[in-house]
Parts: sequence; structure tokens; C-alpha cells
Amino acid sequence: MAAEPARTLVTARVLVAARALVAALVAALAAGCTQTGTGVDLTIDGANLTVDELDVIASFGGLSLTDRARPAAPLALPTHLLAELPDRPTTVTFDVTGKLAGAVVGHGTSDPIAVAAHQIAPGRVSLTPAGGELGPPPDLAVVTDAATPDDLATADLATPPDLTVPIADLASPPDLAWTDLAAVPITFLGHGESRMTSQNTVLAHVSPFAGALQSGDFLLLAVYAEGAQVSATPAGWTYVASATTAGSSLAIYQKSAGASESDFNVQLNAVAGITSSVMIGYRNVRAVTPFDALNNPPSTAPGVPPGNNTIVFSAPSITTTRPHDRLVAIYMYQSGQGESWIGAPANLNSIVSWQELAAYQGDFVVPGATGVESATATFSPGSDGTTGGAWVGALSPP
Repeated sequence: MAAEPARTLVTARVLVAARALVAALVAALAAGCTQTGTGVDLTIDGANLTVDELDVIASFGGLSLTDRARPAAPLALPTHLLAELPDRPTTVTFDVTGKLAGAVVGHGTSDPIAVAAHQIAPGRVSLTPAGGELGPPPDLAVVTDAATPDDLATADLATPPDLTVPIADLASPPDLAWTDLAAVPITFLGHGESRMTSQNTVLAHVSPFAGALQSGDFLLLAVYAEGAQVSATPAGWTYVASATTAGSSLAIYQKSAGASESDFNVQLNAVAGITSSVMIGYRNVRAVTPFDALNNPPSTAPGVPPGNNTIVFSAPSITTTRPHDRLVAIYMYQSGQGESWIGAPANLNSIVSWQELAAYQGDFVVPGATGVESATATFSPGSDGTTGGAWVGALSPP
């Protein structure tokens, strides 16, 4: 029986795995370990070809996206490439170039492959040798006596290279960029804001934003209340996170939008001083599990005055697992203690900024730790307090 070919997983990184791990890798993708489960298990074959690099161009939906796979050691074809695609039906074509020691040894293009959402479709590309006849890989000696090839046992010819490697070798090659095959950009639609000062009310008002909404768009709501808390999740919304300090509270909710949204009030558990809210809208956010990562509950660590009439509030680092996330960071500073927000977190842009509430956003392309996200407000030593909090979440594309 022919030996099972080695498989290479190409999503965020290239994994050259032992044959015993192949089934687990494929099952993991199908079961949602990458949190999508849509893609192509692509067989790449080519007679007598050995490669140490595969350059792959995936064309689908009007896009042509490129990735490069470099296994830890040269591989004799056939091998497999598992490519993650967006969670929607599509048709994809793969253009594959095989290289060995930097030289092109083969090239091929697949037929169009129809892929259903949440399914792993099989595909195949056959590489045609580049140039003339290709000889055996360099590590196989030329047999001078064709009748008695004593130095090449039959078992050696039937068995692919042992792909069992230390776990450290499974890391991405340093020059391998995160694949863009699953990147469907999240679009910021706009925001609505509402603020009531010293109204002595048990209601916080929420205003929708002016941007055009489509059914299924993602909405994020943050509500700040001085001296009170939201007493119940607003109708139609889903609780995300909340935090309460000695004199203020922050609550965050999410929902899938209808074709339009109207003003509404949020019930509080007590009479409040200042209340403020911001509703933020996005398109192309993953529907079932929109957050790739978030910190819950929000941090309520006191702000840190660095000694230059400013104060810094920090949201802890979170770790994302998918490419092209959208980070949203929300900060509260107890009203009456601070003055204004003057410094956005690194690589984030302001959505709204009041004395007591600020929101920022930005793209986070490559998965990993976000690092601490800190926002800066003005601060008067001796008169301003340090009570506040911070929350950060990473929204994921489809």
C-alpha cells in the first residue's frame, strides 16, 4: 500500500506534522478549532518532485491572495495544504509553484473548486516539472548497478520522510506572513451618542447612529452611570461585560441590528448624576461568536498619574487568534474627578470622548497579544481623583 502523504496546514502558520497528527488537524478545522471550518484540503502532487517551498495563490470572490509554505525539511510530493477560507459559499482556484533550494521545480493550477460554507472541500493541483527531466533528490545516491540497488532498500522507497519533529519546529517560519485567505474586512459604520448631565434620573438615554444599517450588522453599546448601575439588560441586547467602582459604573452590550434602530432608555437601579452612552456599528463581524477575545470584567484599577498633569487608565493585554480583528477599547473616568481625554491608546483612533467616557478602535491584523492598551486624560493633582476603568474587546471577521 502506498504510504500516506504528509500534510501541511497553512492558515495562520505552516505546520509540518507527523502523519499521526494529520487526521487531528483536519478534524480540528472542521470542528471549529480555527473558529471557522470552511476551506479546502488541497492535494499537491507531481511525479518525482521534491520541494522545500510552495508559493500558493488563491483566487476567489474577485480576490487573488498569496501565501508561502516552507516545511522544516524538503518533502517528496504528494503533500497536502489545508487553506482556511471565509465562512460563506465560494469557488476558489489555486495556482501553486514548487521550489527546491530557491529554484522552481514545478508549477500547476487547480480546476475551480466549489466550497460550501462550514465545509472542507477536497481539491488537487498537479505540478508539471519545470525544464527537462528531474533527477532524484540530492540525498538519494545514483545507482550504478540497476539490477542490484543494494544501497536503496525497498522499504526506503515506499516510506515518506519521518515528519516527527520537536514542537519548536512547528512554529511559523520568520518570513511567513499571516495568510489573508480568511480576511473579510470589518467595516466601521458610525456611532450614536447620548449624554445627560445632572438630570437626577433613573434612565440612561441611548441614541442610534446616523449611518445606514443593514439587518445583521453588529452593534456594541456602552453605558456609563454616575452613582448607579444598569438594572437589567436592555430588550433585544446581549450582556457582554460590566464593572462598578466606588462612584460609577460601566456596562457593555451587543446585538445583531435590524434594518433600523430607534432611541431608547436604559433602566438604572438608582437616581444617577451624569449618564452617557455610545452605540457603535460594524459590518462583516462574525455572527455566532463576534468576539475573538475580550477582558471581562473590565479593569477597575485606579488611574496612574505619571506626574505631568495627566492620568493613565489601562486595559490589560488580550490574545487574539484570528487575523484582521477590530479592537475596541472603552474607558471610564468617574465624572467630577477628571477633565478630558487627550491621549488615545497605541494604534487606536477615537470614536467618542467625554470627561467620563471614551471609546477607541483600530485594526489588529496579526493574531497574538495586543499588549496593554492605555488612554490618557488630563489630571489636576490635589483636586482630581483616580477612579475609573477600562475594557477592550477584539471583534472577529467572518
